[in-house]
Amino acid sequence: MDFFEKSGVNVLRSVIVSGVTHTSKDDEIFNVLKQYGRYKLITVADETCPFFKNLVVEYKTDSAIAELKKILPYTHISESDSELEFCVTLPQIESTGSAGAEVFPPDYMKELKLLARRSGQKFECVLQDVLFQINEHLVTLEGEPHSGDTEQGGDSVQNVDPAAFPPGQQGLPAGAIAQSEPSTAPSNSSREHQRLTSPPQRIPLSHADLNPPDVQRVIVEHVVRADEHSIHSIPTLRLRPFSGKIPKPANETDYETWRSHIELLLADVNLPPIQVTRRIIESLLSPATDVVKGLKPDTVPSVYLQMLDSAYSTVQDGEELFAQFLNTLQDPGEKPSSYLQRLLLTLNTVVKRGGVAASDIDKHVLKQFCRGCWDNGIITKLQLEQKRENPPAFAELLLLLRTEEDRQLAKESLMKKHIGSSKQRAALQAQTCSCSHTDTAMSSINELKQQVKKLQQQMSALLVQTARTSRTPSHNKPSTLQLSSGRTHNVRPRAWFCFKCGEDGHIATNCNQLANLTLVQQKKLQLQQRQGQWDKNNNQKQSN
Repeated sequence: MDFFEKSGVNVLRSVIVSGVTHTSKDDEIFNVLKQYGRYKLITVADETCPFFKNLVVEYKTDSAIAELKKILPYTHISESDSELEFCVTLPQIESTGSAGAEVFPPDYMKELKLLARRSGQKFECVLQDVLFQINEHLVTLEGEPHSGDTEQGGDSVQNVDPAAFPPGQQGLPAGAIAQSEPSTAPSNSSREHQRLTSPPQRIPLSHADLNPPDVQRVIVEHVVRADEHSIHSIPTLRLRPFSGKIPKPANETDYETWRSHIELLLADVNLPPIQVTRRIIESLLSPATDVVKGLKPDTVPSVYLQMLDSAYSTVQDGEELFAQFLNTLQDPGEKPSSYLQRLLLTLNTVVKRGGVAASDIDKHVLKQFCRGCWDNGIITKLQLEQKRENPPAFAELLLLLRTEEDRQLAKESLMKKHIGSSKQRAALQAQTCSCSHTDTAMSSINELKQQVKKLQQQMSALLVQTARTSRTPSHNKPSTLQLSSGRTHNVRPRAWFCFKCGEDGHIATNCNQLANLTLVQQKKLQLQQRQGQWDKNNNQKQSN
């Protein structure tokens, strides 16, 4: 029975197949069993079990096993080998060979204790509930006529409590007590009076009445169904697929994450090893499946993990991984809390490879965080440098960092909101002032334009006068203006006017007047004449 409990096999839906060879010859009996419904096969590998080296066939539905029971025990002779026989029997019949004999005597107290432990209730409460159900069943049976009851005068004789019997009559059956009474029966009125005035009397029950086969069957079915429900109600951890491809596909996980999920399944005491092996096989994809293809389905999970570790686990030793951990620094734009989590993930790999003791994780994480975090403000705020000798736990440190980050983010958003509202108020005030003084501003702009135009005219007149003065010969000592004009005379003439409006003293990029193409063409002709005259004079001087 221990094998069925450990493997999670439903005994009520299972049969035992003996004589199997674990070869292709067994397909004959499998084809016969397949006709009754879907099933799964479990090989009995427990040497202490009486069904050692046999197969347990567990059907999915009760109807399938009900149909199969009609032909059990069943013997099938192999068509390919006449000496090979397959025997299909129920687990309760296997050891003795006699129908109805039970291999495992029922231990109701053990089953009730197991039920109480899995339901989280006290054993006393579960036992009281079962006894209450038995009592209700017996009360229901009291209303039905019993085969041992005898009628006298049309009324059934009520059996009294054994404690109320005289000292020589305790423990006697009801018929014996009735026969020991005087043969003179009381009258109907006295009998009616005695029935009304006497206290209610209980029926003495034997062991068969207290524990009838129907009640036993109900309790056993309830316990088995509760056991089955508890097994199937275990929350299954969804494993993401792993194939070992490089680069890693988007819908898959890396090997370290996948292996941590398998370790979580192995830590579950309610999950049999065969179920963990099944979950491993279901989550693997090619080419990872090729690594474990040679293993049997009933192989323990540790062998599967050993094969996969040799193919996909890191081959660097702990010292190299610890050196990489010391070079892990905060990336640009990365939050301090995210950097701390990345440090812990890297250090966990170092611990698995034996580079650092598990007890020093908090110490090394805090030390490297102070080295590699570029936010000195948060380190100073939380006084992390002073906590190196007595580092906080990782969860506590992460909570401190996230709290400080949230506080700084709230302060920055409040500051931006306040500064933005101040700028908006200043812009509204400036717009109001500009609207109120529109006329004054326009008049001031017009006056400035007129003044600029007068200055341009004066500047152009001054330039023309200076050019004329530079052409008149003087036998006297040249003045400073003449020297400057002489120096300018040696330079090839350039444009002195605006290419947009034709006025002197400014260029087109700074011109605010209307375009005057006629004046611009005149000034260009003058410029060409001056440049030509200058070129002619220059050539003559060079020839002399």
